[in-house]
Amino acid sequence: MDLKAIQAALIFGGGKADDSGRDNAPSDWAEAVCERFTTSGETITCSPLAGRALAVTVQGKTTQAGEGKASPANIRALSGLGESGTLTLIAEGGETRTVEIPLTGPLYTGDMVALDDEGKVVETHRAIKLTVDGSENWISWTNPRDTADITVPGTIGSLGDILCSHYSPLAGTLSSDAGLYTVSTNTTAEPGKTRVILRHGFKTLALFKEYLKAQADAGTPVTFVYKVNAATETPTVTKHTTKPLCAVPDADGLCTVQGGGTLTVTGYEDPRATRHALEKRITALEAKA
Repeated sequence: MDLKAIQAALIFGGGKADDSGRDNAPSDWAEAVCERFTTSGETITCSPLAGRALAVTVQGKTTQAGEGKASPANIRALSGLGESGTLTLIAEGGETRTVEIPLTGPLYTGDMVALDDEGKVVETHRAIKLTVDGSENWISWTNPRDTADITVPGTIGSLGDILCSHYSPLAGTLSSDAGLYTVSTNTTAEPGKTRVILRHGFKTLALFKEYLKAQADAGTPVTFVYKVNAATETPTVTKHTTKPLCAVPDADGLCTVQGGGTLTVTGYEDPRATRHALEKRITALEAKA
């Protein structure tokens, strides 16, 4: 950016924010003078124009409670971002600004929500949460005998795309000697569906179904969360509008943005922050000289 551009930004930038928190100065100067920035991470530190709205995308994340391999003796509950029904975006700087985004459901791995600089929200779900209680059409295997499968909606691309609260992903080959208390997947003849396989360890299918019902009745149902294949499946998309996230940088021109997950933040860089950082660096170098 040349000197004239920086001078123009200093003269016309930083308009007074209106009641919505948005800078009410004309927007064309920012687009003509200031550079756009895009940065990603769980905590974003940036130098946005004061009062200028940011565009923020938050990636969902499936979290499993506890540690170790999931099993009937080590239940690891599954959750996503926004379990309360909302996702909070926070921009901290000279002031703290927040935006509450209502969600239709938690954001699991494969899901995302995007807030643009006009307050438009697009919520995209590619993950499915499924709880079972023994009433489903489980099919018993003959080898290994303590195994059963169920056909679920959606095409699961790989075993790495599914988690289970009570069973851990299969490592290696399922057999009578390996894979106890594991979950695995296989293709099915039905388009858009996948077979989910559990080696449950019970002698009969009836005992396994009784276990599933008991877990559901106890409030700890066997739960799956899986991401469907983006190449073959159409996601569920919801659109609505809220207020934009307008950042107010601190005295150094910096602002921190968080949203509970991995973010991608886009906005206009404030040239004054760059100048201030250079001045501080020059002062530090002169002090060492």
